Amino acid sequence: MVTRSAAVRAAVGACALVVASVAAGACSLLAPDDGALTGGARTTACQPGEKPCGDRCARIDDPATGCAAAGCEACDLPHAQAICVSGACAIGACVSGRTDCDADAGTGCEVDLQSSAGHCGDCQRSCGGASPRCQQATCVPRCGAVKLLGASARATFPGGGIAPGTGDFTLEAWVRWDGDFAGQRRVLLLSGALRAHHVRLGCTDAGAGHAACDCEIYDDSTAPGDGWAQLVLPSVARGEWHHVACVRASGTLRAYLDGALGGSAESDVRVDDDSGLILGDADLASLAAAVSVGPLRLSRVARYDAAFSPVRFWPVDGDTLLQSLSGSSTTGTTLPDESGTGHAATIETPALLVATDGPCEQ
Repeated sequence: MVTRSAAVRAAVGACALVVASVAAGACSLLAPDDGALTGGARTTACQPGEKPCGDRCARIDDPATGCAAAGCEACDLPHAQAICVSGACAIGACVSGRTDCDADAGTGCEVDLQSSAGHCGDCQRSCGGASPRCQQATCVPRCGAVKLLGASARATFPGGGIAPGTGDFTLEAWVRWDGDFAGQRRVLLLSGALRAHHVRLGCTDAGAGHAACDCEIYDDSTAPGDGWAQLVLPSVARGEWHHVACVRASGTLRAYLDGALGGSAESDVRVDDDSGLILGDADLASLAAAVSVGPLRLSRVARYDAAFSPVRFWPVDGDTLLQSLSGSSTTGTTLPDESGTGHAATIETPALLVATDGPCEQ
């Protein structure tokens, strides 16, 4: 006589998968062990720790199909790599530069530590007061700007160790064209007075409410070529802040507008005029500048050799020759030199070179 328990054991051994109640002498099968499909759905039973998701079995602890025993929707945590913890989606890692400050996995890594003024470099660090902005995970001051109002508007940064000779350099500034040029060239930044062997960042009326900035290294020649290099950048509209950079690297002058290369030319001219850097009029009344100038910097190296994203705050380093308005503003009579090299500019016509809103507020 076969007992009831012996019959159950025999039935189990004869079945590929047991998915229903087992009775004496019989078992109930959904499908053989080959995973056959019925009506587009998988008919084999899933193993412990798995759940059916469409035509397959998925692990319950797989964030790609959710972390709960029911449902198959993937974890969606912004800017984060998801993991499963106690049957729920959780943050395993944040993308570089971001973090989770609100302890809510649903919002993911919601904070950009590089630019969030409320969480600058750390969840507990808030920018404010004299340094209200966050850039590169550091609280920084507001950048300044000055507006040149006429032909006599001018500030002069003293010379002394800033002439690049035939070496590499970068002359860059944030510029906003504010008015009509009436067909005249207007100097923005110039190494020394308007004479041979200088480097200049300037702008020219381009018509139709636009201006075109340029980079120039001037030699004794009377026309571009043979050392005189002039690169004209695409035109820009009135009232917009733009970053312009003049860069010389290994004898090649390059001009950038908002981080995009606008042209290049060979130039090994010796820029040996070390009389200083002029912002505004360069001894010629016709060169008045109807512009505003924000952060500006002169460096002894070629800072850019490919497309880049311009910033408005530059940390001072050993290659900074002079820098102003990047974290400082005019005092009314001077433009501070943030490089620490003692090149603060004297504003020669305070009534015509006035503080204005800078690009940081744009």
